[in-house]
Amino acid sequence: MKRSGLFELSARNRSESGFPTVVIMRFAESKSYSCAVCGARWSYSCGPRHCEVSSGKSWFDVISASTYGCVLVSERFIDALSSINARGFRVVPATVELYEPSKGPTEAPPRYFALEFTSYVRLDAAASGYDPKIYCSTCLSVLDREAANGSYVPTKTIPDMSSYDGSDVFTVVRPDVGSICCTLKFIDAARKYKLTNCCFTPFEWDGDQRFIGRCIDYLGKKWPPDL
Repeated sequence: MKRSGLFELSARNRSESGFPTVVIMRFAESKSYSCAVCGARWSYSCGPRHCEVSSGKSWFDVISASTYGCVLVSERFIDALSSINARGFRVVPATVELYEPSKGPTEAPPRYFALEFTSYVRLDAAASGYDPKIYCSTCLSVLDREAANGSYVPTKTIPDMSSYDGSDVFTVVRPDVGSICCTLKFIDAARKYKLTNCCFTPFEWDGDQRFIGRCIDYLGKKWPPDL
């Protein structure tokens, strides 16, 4: 498969293995977004947030908040972004406390932040397998719920590069989606800053189950890595 040079960032979230995970997140604001093509509307939470985190052995530079579709990042992570003059996002503060203080790290948490995106890349709906009679080609909202019921759900993720503005950090599909995507330039910065708990995977995925969870070894001896 031809690669775009874009990647998705996630965080390991196995709390039983020492990786803290956000279990409760409270937001300060709410905004709305509407698709210019199909007119679908969403309300989504944003702004400064307060987070309660499950037990873990250490505080990492990236903490999973997968239930909320995003991650928390440390001040060192923000420094890595600044080192490459990254754009395409806003930084908002996030206060963090342990859900069960007796089961977490003994040291106080570092400063954490969340990213809200001003840059996003749409999926190539046709190449990713979305039926245009059922899904919006821009935001992928369901247009025909009766037809969508029981229909094939696409598993491919192919970017529409005509929607990409060149940002080193961005999100996918819509600006209210919280997942972090990036370029190899930022992965190189993550390597230089030795950021912890990052899992980088190629943006494109053709549905092959063998590649689920295979993270790029950004801290390994070989650089650039095998992609």
